[in-house]
Amino acid sequence: MIIDFDWLAQDGIQDIINSVYKALDIIRIVVPIGLIVMTTLDVSKKVINPDDKDGQKKIMIRAIAALIVFLLPTIITLVKDVMNLNVDSTDPGNGGSGSTHIKTTPTPTPTVDPNTRLESLSLFNCPNEAKKIYKNDTINLTTDIPTSYIGDIKWSVVGDGKNSVSLRETSGGKSVQVSISSIKKDTTAKIVVEADGRQNVCNLNLAMDRLTSVDITNCPKDQDEYLVGSRYTLKTTIPNDFNREIRWSFINDEHFKIIGPNYKNELTIEFISEPVASAVYFVVSADGHSASCHINVKSFNNLQITNCPTNTMHIGDKFTLNTNIPDSYKGTISWTKSNETFKITESADQRSVDVEVIGYPYVNGIKLDNGVISIAARSAKESTTCKIPIE
Repeated sequence: MIIDFDWLAQDGIQDIINSVYKALDIIRIVVPIGLIVMTTLDVSKKVINPDDKDGQKKIMIRAIAALIVFLLPTIITLVKDVMNLNVDSTDPGNGGSGSTHIKTTPTPTPTVDPNTRLESLSLFNCPNEAKKIYKNDTINLTTDIPTSYIGDIKWSVVGDGKNSVSLRETSGGKSVQVSISSIKKDTTAKIVVEADGRQNVCNLNLAMDRLTSVDITNCPKDQDEYLVGSRYTLKTTIPNDFNREIRWSFINDEHFKIIGPNYKNELTIEFISEPVASAVYFVVSADGHSASCHINVKSFNNLQITNCPTNTMHIGDKFTLNTNIPDSYKGTISWTKSNETFKITESADQRSVDVEVIGYPYVNGIKLDNGVISIAARSAKESTTCKIPIE
């Protein structure tokens, strides 16, 4: 607690206090001298009468009293200093000329200069622009603004990704905590700090959520086999809106061709030949994760038209030809005819064809009394022919 003594200067009280201090200065000189003289007399009596115990006691009391009286002004000054009372004593004992004055407590000097100007405005802990910043990442940006600066400090976010960035100022605005929320696409944002007419910028490279893993969800089992000419679509766990790099790599890729994908996280292929190792291999990679898959491929052998007619056909006859091509085959099936004697209509899955006899067979423009007309089916490298007699 600080006591203000300005009120003591009123109505002559200041003069009374100064007079008291002067009287104390005189007393602390005169009284010790008198006590020393009396102590000298007591010592003489003690020498004459060594058995006088009361004389020894008086000597000790007077010596202590002399010391206390001499130090009394000093003790008062010490008490005043502890209580933060500014008493300016110019007495010789206090290093002065003998007068004592009570002073008022000075007003504390301000610790902050309101006119502080910035020599620079630097940003620290800003990530390199090549580094990707993801959802839930936190960055603590600091500046070199001194603590004595009390001017305005402004933080802001600009750029396409500004809605994914939130700021929380710390240290009175001299630093900021940057938090990243959900990011819908790879983009950028800028953190801008302004103070005292200066500006600095931290550029952030915002990226979509990291992938924790990558997998191919429909990789066939080891015992599954797919025919040459079949098609297959590999699907992954990578989201459709993932817009960073997805890389596919292959082994035995000369045995298939890519006819997709619908999305880059899927791959549609068609097998065009049987590999020596009986399988083709696929690897998909993204965000540092990868997954692999192999598919067993074999050629389709012994293609047949299962119900080729043996009896003679006539104009107007209709019949259907079927093949032994399995449902697993997804390749192209083509049908051909030797001349215009037949009208053929392929089924939707091309595994069968409807046939109608619409004329007689001709050879080099000459009508034959009877003859054999061929209809052929082809799948990949396999082919077969059905010969139909006409009359």
